[in-house]
Formats: sequence, C-alpha cells, structure tokens
Amino acid sequence: MARSAASQYQRGRPVAPVRLNRGVSRREALTGFLFLSPNLFGFIVFGIFPIAFVIYLSFCSWGNFTQFPHWIGLDNYGGLKDDPLFWNSIWRTLEFVVIVIPLQTLLSLGLALLLNQRLPGMKLFTPLFIIPWITTPVVVGFIWAWLYQNDFGLINTLLSDLNLPTQGWLTDDAWTIPATVMVTAWQFAGYNMMFLLAGLQGIPDHLYEAAAIDGAPRFRQHISITLPMLRPVLYFTIITSVIGSFQIFDIVYNMFQGAPPDSARVYYFYLYQKAFVFAGNMGSACAMAVLLVLALVVVTWTQMRVYGEGVTYELG
Repeated sequence: MARSAASQYQRGRPVAPVRLNRGVSRREALTGFLFLSPNLFGFIVFGIFPIAFVIYLSFCSWGNFTQFPHWIGLDNYGGLKDDPLFWNSIWRTLEFVVIVIPLQTLLSLGLALLLNQRLPGMKLFTPLFIIPWITTPVVVGFIWAWLYQNDFGLINTLLSDLNLPTQGWLTDDAWTIPATVMVTAWQFAGYNMMFLLAGLQGIPDHLYEAAAIDGAPRFRQHISITLPMLRPVLYFTIITSVIGSFQIFDIVYNMFQGAPPDSARVYYFYLYQKAFVFAGNMGSACAMAVLLVLALVVVTWTQMRVYGEGVTYELG
C-alpha cells in the first residue's frame, strides 16, 4: 500500500490522507498528556507562576510579608527613575560588563590555544583551569577577599616586596570594579575554554597544512582560519557570558562581605538589597527584575543581529 501511494505521488496524482480512528487519537493524546503532566505541572508552578507573580508585584507595594500586596500601578518604576543608587548600579554593571567580556574571552581563547598544542602533558592542565569554575562562589569570594586585603593580603605583599605601590583593592573606588573583573575572569575562563577547545579540535588539520604550504605564518593562520571557524563557538560563549555578567552577584556579595561600596554596588546586588535589606521595597525590587529581563532580551537580540549574521555550524 505504501509502495502504491508512493507511485501515485511520483506520477503527480494526489494521495488521499490516511484517516485515523478518532477514539485511538484521543486515547493516545490523553496518554501523552498524562506522561507530560508532571513536568508540565512543575513548569507552570516553578516557571510560569513565579514570572507572572514578579510582574504583578512590580506594580504593587509589598514591604511586609504578612500583608497582601497593594496595587500602586507604575509608582515603583517611577521611583526607580528618581533613585540615584539605581542609576549608579546600572553604570557600575555596564562598566563591569564592558571590561570583563573582552578580558574573559581573550583569556579563554588563549588557554584553549595553549591546550590544543600537541605537547606531552597538556591534557593534565585541563582540569587545573576548570577547578575555579567548579569551586563554589562563597569559597572563591572569601579566598580573593583575603588575597586583596590591604595590610596582609598576598597581592599587596608581593607588590611591596617588588617595591611597587600597593592598592586598596576592596576600598579604593578606582579598583573595586577591576578587582571584581579579575576574579570573574579567573573563575569563568576555564568554563568558556572547554567550548573553545572543543571547537579548535573540530577544525580540520588540512586547512592549516594548506596555509602553511602557501607560506602563511602561524599568526596569520589563526586570523584567517581559527577565528572564522570558531565563530559559532565564540558566538555562544560571548552571549552566555554577557547574560551572566549582567547578573553578577555572588562574587560581589562574598568578596565584600555583604557590604560593597557604591563603586561596587552592581545592579543585581542592589536588587537584592531592595528586596531583603531595605524594608518595604519588594515591589521596587520586582520592578528592577522586570527591567533587567527586558534589558537582557534587548542586549541578546542586538548581539544576535550584529554578531549572529553569517554564523554557520557546518564545516566546509
């Protein structure tokens, strides 16, 4: 029957659609829904409902968890417009993102290129670069807070031994964001390195061999071959890094022991303070969360439009 239907299709004659038994279709649909219902229930309860509730609270005043939210319309958004700490947190976050993304990407790419060399013992170094990423942010924050200490910190001690000026890494407004950038780049460079290393290992060797025969130096090979072939992986790592950088919180909280100066008060940390530290601002914190999601959507869409053009996942 299938062969005759195929022959009729090849001859250009329409084939009558196969009619299914409606009772069987409904039974199968019900069975499929029953199998999906646990995940569907979890998605609605822990996904859709919290998002909808946060959007609702952004239009409400809710400062005491024992009381019901009170609808106030756009007052929360209007209050943010007149809040200087809100604008300060935006500028500090933008400063952090603009510095950390290029540094983290270059560091990850350099590590991937290094580990891609066919030298003895290179595979042993791969876990060492991944350890910072799998280490909990609490441990990372406390370790770097100790390293950054003004008086007995290891970094300032080494600078003093080299007769170089020491810095107030956690107290000087000029160094709080750079200090946070260095910790973040150190922690997540190994994570992005894994994707870039996998992308490097997927580039055919004959492309480099042909370039070497043509006399192209190694640097030129990386510019003309490595970077174009790594474009899909770079596209993924940059977008995910930007999204994560806008949500930086745990490193700041632990490194500054929960009380960063205004020069390190990034957006997500100020949102946390609005919700759980400053009384009566849960609605304002939800408004900040909604604005953050909208900003991430715009930034990601812009990256996809600008950087995603021409990205292909096929070799050759």
